[in-house]
Amino acid sequence: MRVFLSHADEDALWARQLSVALHRKGIEVLDPSAKAFPGKNPYLALGQALERADALVFLISPRFSKSSRVDTELEFALFQPRFKGRLAAVVRSRDHAAAAPWIVRRLNSLIVTRDPLLAAKRLADQFLGQHKGRGRRASVASWGFSLAR
Repeated sequence: MRVFLSHADEDALWARQLSVALHRKGIEVLDPSAKAFPGKNPYLALGQALERADALVFLISPRFSKSSRVDTELEFALFQPRFKGRLAAVVRSRDHAAAAPWIVRRLNSLIVTRDPLLAAKRLADQFLGQHKGRGRRASVASWGFSLAR
């Protein structure tokens, strides 16, 4: 299972903690910003990571909606049928939920926690359950939705 992690650059430390915790749960995290090197094409790395991903996780913070690439990543995710039921958002506090783009706030649920280990556990339960064919669609972050809602 490969998960693309979308986050603002300023949230890189928390995103890294979440990535490590997800990796310990057996999930490969694709975060091209964590592997950016001078002289490399960042857009190529971003596109390759999005194409390889089985699921997407958005780390919501006040800086999230100001990130230059977030709109592109979110738009890509919403229009890819393969991500239906495989999108999640982690919000570090209820106060940050207002920073989520409107489409994210309209979806069924968010994971709200200050603890990256708890977020990783919930994401792993959700995504690995789906990946093995026994998906849990209850209270975690499963969003089957239509844009016409």
